[in-house]
Amino acid sequence: MNAFTVGLIIVVCLVATVITYRVLKEEEQKQKAYEESSETFQDEFNRSLEYERTSWKTNIPLLTWIYIIATLASLIALVIYMV
Repeated sequence: MNAFTVGLIIVVCLVATVITYRVLKEEEQKQKAYEESSETFQDEFNRSLEYERTSWKTNIPLLTWIYIIATLASLIALVIYMV
């Protein structure tokens, strides 16, 4: 069972690494698009304000699910380790 637990941890870390890399690439593409566009300071400011208003609606539910899944995975790993 110890090998199973180590394997599970390795798989979870690899999945987290791949997802993090994909998110990083998406953000780099967004940043590149913003740099290439000829926006004024006011446009950037308005975009920033809009992000501040909408981020609570999208980020908080997403983070909640991430924490729920991480907690459940930790509890499952603990049960597997204890058995």
